[in-house]
Amino acid sequence: MKKRKLNPKTIRKGDIVEIQNPEVFIRCGYPMCKEDAKKAVTKQFGNLVVDLIKTVRKATTERMKESNLFPSIQPIKCPVGDATVDGILDRLAYEYMKANKFGGNTRKIHTQTDKRLKGKKAKVDSIKFVKTGIRVPASGGHDYYGEYDYEPAHLSEEKTCKILTLSLRYEQDNIGAFTEWIRIEVANVKKIMSREDYGTVYPQELGIFESFRMA
Repeated sequence: MKKRKLNPKTIRKGDIVEIQNPEVFIRCGYPMCKEDAKKAVTKQFGNLVVDLIKTVRKATTERMKESNLFPSIQPIKCPVGDATVDGILDRLAYEYMKANKFGGNTRKIHTQTDKRLKGKKAKVDSIKFVKTGIRVPASGGHDYYGEYDYEPAHLSEEKTCKILTLSLRYEQDNIGAFTEWIRIEVANVKKIMSREDYGTVYPQELGIFESFRMA
């Protein structure tokens, strides 16, 4: 069977690229992210949730003592970062986002500029795909003839974007070489060498890209 010829312009895992537009990928989603929502609900409801869990645990402990099955049991503490409290706040954060319609219907890529990366060369470690577009809520209803018609939620103007995870090599005095990983959209880099071009030797050893020093 004849092997299909690969498009030399397509960026694949293992290729070497040069960062032209240093917009580092943070996330793909709606304007309101879970981290912001959780901060909001923790500020508003955090103490209430902690008090609720403390009350429930105290009541449970007292009942267990009364049953004489666990006469010496002590209430489980409820510190900051408690898994139960954190789980409830996670769920509240999601409900908060839904109530606020995720801050808008536009799903897009969110980035952060890192000027020190411009012109740097890096190796593609992995690739993933994300989708952007405008969220259209689910809708449905009965038509003139009484038949029910339903359309699930979907994205209009949907676009699939290719996200690369890149590895960059650094050197720092008294530490030596170490690696940083970043994620970036494929449109922000230029391919300069294919994986097949340098074989099994790590590109650093070929001098394909320099280790740049940290201050």
